[in-house]
Amino acid sequence: MNNFGRCFDACESDFYFITLLLSVQIGLAFLHLAVDSQSPQVRRAVLKVLEDDVAKQPQLINRIVSESLTISLTQEKLAKTSGILSEECEVSAHRQARLSAFLSSVAALGEDVDLAVREDLMAELIVLGHHPAICRPLFTSFQAAALIFIWQIIRRKLATDMDRTMSESQN
Repeated sequence: MNNFGRCFDACESDFYFITLLLSVQIGLAFLHLAVDSQSPQVRRAVLKVLEDDVAKQPQLINRIVSESLTISLTQEKLAKTSGILSEECEVSAHRQARLSAFLSSVAALGEDVDLAVREDLMAELIVLGHHPAICRPLFTSFQAAALIFIWQIIRRKLATDMDRTMSESQN
């Protein structure tokens, strides 16, 4: 391979890296506005822009959102493990809902997008969509145990009432 070929290959890989870096930076800006903005109007506007743009460029917008979300969640995880974040920065229910809405914005694919493309794009987001910061369990194990205990008490009470009603109706 001549020098021109090597230079072209290097330039092509540099271009890909720069494009990837820029798309992540753009996605992180969208993510910040959609999740951390104090204004609900700004959050809604960002999600609307993403939904409109995903109809025009589904693969590009999907990549921007998924890569920026992946980078953000990875950085949060690293910050937590290194002790940079305090316990106050745990994912709140509001943040979880906003992250979920951000990810869901790229699912607004129209019928005009090829079915195979839609399936591929959504398949790429399945793992990301199940991240604990996005799809947190509804109940902690303690809350679930308490609900089961309450349900057992209610079930016993209903069974006792039904037995009493059945015995009264037979007499």
